[in-house]
Amino acid sequence: TTLCTISLSAGTGTCVVPAAKLPPGSYQVAAAYHGDRNFASSQSTAQTLTVARASSSTGLALSSVTVTYGNEQIEVFTAAVVSQAPRTPTGTVTVAESGMTLCSITLSAGTGTCAMPATKLPAGSYRVTAAYSGDTTYAASVSVAQALTIARAPTTTALKLSTIAVTYGHENAETLTVHVLPQHSGTPAGKVTIKASRPSHQPLIVCTITLSSGTGKCTLHARTLRPGKYTLIASYGGGIDFNPSASPKKALTVSK
Repeated sequence: TTLCTISLSAGTGTCVVPAAKLPPGSYQVAAAYHGDRNFASSQSTAQTLTVARASSSTGLALSSVTVTYGNEQIEVFTAAVVSQAPRTPTGTVTVAESGMTLCSITLSAGTGTCAMPATKLPAGSYRVTAAYSGDTTYAASVSVAQALTIARAPTTTALKLSTIAVTYGHENAETLTVHVLPQHSGTPAGKVTIKASRPSHQPLIVCTITLSSGTGKCTLHARTLRPGKYTLIASYGGGIDFNPSASPKKALTVSK
């Protein structure tokens, strides 16, 4: 493959190899003199030439610096890989946090986007980077880390009573059921405390439920509540990914 041609002046000369003439790799390069009417042709000893992959620079942009847990799909990462070399970078970019892949991008014209799956990261603060894997022409590169906050998601707590009136001493006929629903996706975990209150009395904890798949139930123990009219409220204490919430009030009558 001819790289360039030199016209001799005083027996010497130079030429420049055009950009992108040779792809990255190791080559043996020789100069061949064609001779003239006074001198025979000759060829130099081959010299080793290494064409290195061009350096690249990767940039990462976040559609939002704060998203709510379970709704991360609204978080879109945009990566762009640039270089001073004439060709456009190809290949893939991996968006990750502390070694955990959040999503991957296949470059098109040196850029691309991807969305993070819901519940991929728990609530907290993170540093996200985009790592370009490189291709035959361009070396790998990593973006500057970008800050991302996953906020705890709001919840809604619902309380259901199996009956609105029981007889004192038979409260175990009353089953209390709770459901804790997230604003977006995911399954709330943790505990729900149910309290009963009536005028001029301190609220009384009647049971504590450990959620399973966001729900749970308990039975009101006999003689827990004296005869009277009560207001019951279920309070979810929150979790790593979910905010606390309380149910609407429910009325319960314990008769003699």
